[in-house]
Amino acid sequence: MLHRSTRPSAGTSLVEMAVVLAVIALLGAVAAVYFSPGSTRLRSTVRNLKFDLEQARQEAVKRNATVRVAFSRGLEHFDCNEDGSSDSKDSCYVLYEDVDGMAGFDPNRDMEIKRVQVDPSIDIAPEEVTFWQTGTSTSATIRLAVEVPDQECEAQSPCWTIAYEVSTNLVGRVSVSEAQEGCTACTQ
Repeated sequence: MLHRSTRPSAGTSLVEMAVVLAVIALLGAVAAVYFSPGSTRLRSTVRNLKFDLEQARQEAVKRNATVRVAFSRGLEHFDCNEDGSSDSKDSCYVLYEDVDGMAGFDPNRDMEIKRVQVDPSIDIAPEEVTFWQTGTSTSATIRLAVEVPDQECEAQSPCWTIAYEVSTNLVGRVSVSEAQEGCTACTQ
């Protein structure tokens, strides 16, 4: 009579170990891009911008006035960080009450509600957003993007670009797109 052991084998096969290592490597590569400092700052900025656009809408209704959100890259010679010069370190957006009905933030003419610094590594396609006292707004899309160097990309200057679009519609609703990701040539 043959005697079979009821104990499981003590080892793993080479194939099982290779599969586990491949899964770990894949998860590590995804996590490196997802948790890179640039993408983390971008997600935080997108959340803050969505919140601030919603706040601008509420301020317009509360103040019974026109409230606008302007971006420093769309404003000439605007010193965001108040260091005395307007340069590449000045990246921000401003919520302001439009006192005289003229678009474009002017600190001498308009009432600033809030100024938010943005990391200069985040590219913002500027578009001024207007909220009226009725809670309605202009239809606008603000694109925020960051580049993360990635040797896996096959481009002239390999970068992994992550972008979000924060949009407002005519009734004042604010929405955020899913992340748009892909290999592109580096711009910085």
